[in-house]
Amino acid sequence: FAHVMTLAGRALRFPVDAKDVEEKGKDAKTRTGASKKRRRDDADDDETQRDSSLFSGSDAFSLNLWSLKYRTDTRPLLENCACHTCAHHTRAYVHHLLQCREMTASVLLDAHNQFHFLRFFAAAREA
Repeated sequence: FAHVMTLAGRALRFPVDAKDVEEKGKDAKTRTGASKKRRRDDADDDETQRDSSLFSGSDAFSLNLWSLKYRTDTRPLLENCACHTCAHHTRAYVHHLLQCREMTASVLLDAHNQFHFLRFFAAAREA
């Protein structure tokens, strides 16, 4: 699965640890106490993010790095990921490598995807 995602130019990003899921839940709980205006702003942000994901081809589990959206994105593939790719390279760089059909893009994406996939199964074994 991880290599198939690499061949498609996608970086895995689904939550691995239970604490990742809990943090999202805490964010949702703190937003429930916000004012109506803030809730409306959050809803607008959610709609913008949803529209953005429609155009980028990304989903809740992976980033489509072929998308032009990542042409100037200087963030790592996944925040708080300890893999070599995320530590040393940006989304824009991997996007550039994909566009140029460089073999390095597959190497970097495969390193990230395998690392993320193995972390997921290590967390499943601990659970």
